Amino acid sequence: MNFVKLTIAHMAQPPQPNMQNMVQAIQGVADNYQQLADEMARMPTVPVFYQGDQMQYLQGLRNERVHGQQRLGRTLETVRHGVARIERRLERVEQRMDRVLGRVKDGQ
Repeated sequence: MNFVKLTIAHMAQPPQPNMQNMVQAIQGVADNYQQLADEMARMPTVPVFYQGDQMQYLQGLRNERVHGQQRLGRTLETVRHGVARIERRLERVEQRMDRVLGRVKDGQ
């Protein structure tokens, strides 16, 4: 019975996304890519990795990391633009509300 009430309440008030949490999650992934880059930077000092197949594999990993960081950078920029647009829209809504409330106070 409580489950049904919770489900109905959840459907009526679905959780809203939190932009700050999304940005932090994306930045966390970017930090992990940086840790991978640091570890890979140490790998050429190990003689066995100078062999052909291993080097190609490592180069592929490096390329994937670089492309992943670029994609993450673009995603972060998109999220930042989205947050800025939302903030501008909220600012306009606030201004409109102030105008309406001002009219109500003035008796218009």
